[in-house]
Amino acid sequence: MPLHVSIVSVKNYKYIRVYSSYRNEKGQPRSRLIENHGRLDAALLKDPQYVEKLKERIAKENQLEASTKVQEVEKQAKERMDKLSQAVKGVNDKPGCFKTYNVGAALIRKVWSDLKLPEMFRHLQRNRKIEYSYDQTAYLLTEQRLLNPASKLRSFANRSGSIIDHAKVDHLEDLYKVLDLLQEDKATIVRHLNKEIQKKTKRKVTAAFYDVTTYSFESRCVSDYKDFGISKDHKVNEVQVVLGLVMGENGIPIDYELFNGNTNEFGTMVPVIEKIK
Repeated sequence: MPLHVSIVSVKNYKYIRVYSSYRNEKGQPRSRLIENHGRLDAALLKDPQYVEKLKERIAKENQLEASTKVQEVEKQAKERMDKLSQAVKGVNDKPGCFKTYNVGAALIRKVWSDLKLPEMFRHLQRNRKIEYSYDQTAYLLTEQRLLNPASKLRSFANRSGSIIDHAKVDHLEDLYKVLDLLQEDKATIVRHLNKEIQKKTKRKVTAAFYDVTTYSFESRCVSDYKDFGISKDHKVNEVQVVLGLVMGENGIPIDYELFNGNTNEFGTMVPVIEKIK
């Protein structure tokens, strides 16, 4: 996050501090103290240009960070083009036997980055003792759900066919572990997405649309939310969950809620709307 220099008044003195801006788990803007340069009057006695020099240094650091991000994007683009070039040469250099990659993943990753999801996931991971990348693992699940919906095992196997580099996701177990984190952080993630979508679409929720669907499982074991109920797909012999979804005027989701599989859909709308309000 960009750094900024602030002059803070504490009692009868002013202090020079460097802060980094971020958003907390509720999506509220906050600042984190990075450097404390002590009292302003003491610093100016040593060097009358102390604050100006400090601001100049911080500006260079911010510029370097921005430049590094641009270089990283260019590096990723080159890696993807090299990947395609290698695919054209054929598998094991055998003519007519080509490796295929799903280039649509690059578009999904671009949207993912535009919504500042990598920064959000890195912030959420900061205070957690997890070894895998929260961002990369959550992204892989999202990418595969959009491109080729399948089991976690199949999604993990399909990662090699993506134009996006998934080298950091190297354990199948991490795909299952991250589901608990996504559930725990659901409110924060939805809030973040709504904030970023609002910035990009100038959304005005003068009308909202609500719909209910069911998701079945290849199981007959009742547990947690999974239960038998009226299936939209007429799967009477499988347990299911009920999902209520609220969308804005442009069809972009605002929020969702899961209900027990035997819930009557007519009783789901009011609780969801009250929550969103």
